Amino acid sequence: MRGTMQARYVRCGKVNCRCASDPAGRHGPYWYLVWWDGRRLRKRYVPPRALEAVRAAIDARRALEAAIRDCRRDIRLWKDGRLDDQVASSK
Repeated sequence: MRGTMQARYVRCGKVNCRCASDPAGRHGPYWYLVWWDGRRLRKRYVPPRALEAVRAAIDARRALEAAIRDCRRDIRLWKDGRLDDQVASSK
């Protein structure tokens, strides 16, 4: 899953609530998945029961993107004839 998790602390809008006068008294954390969609920043609320699954999906996507970067690097090295040198130096 693309994006990152962001915690938000919010005011509820009730006049007599602790969050109205004290910033430390805000409600939360409420977790949001935040990502860029073209030039727009998007966010979606993540309920507490889904936090771990969303975090795992974010981590899995990052691991996949890292593996793809490594493969692309190896393909460039192979095309340039330098992959054998890279493998030999790592042994």
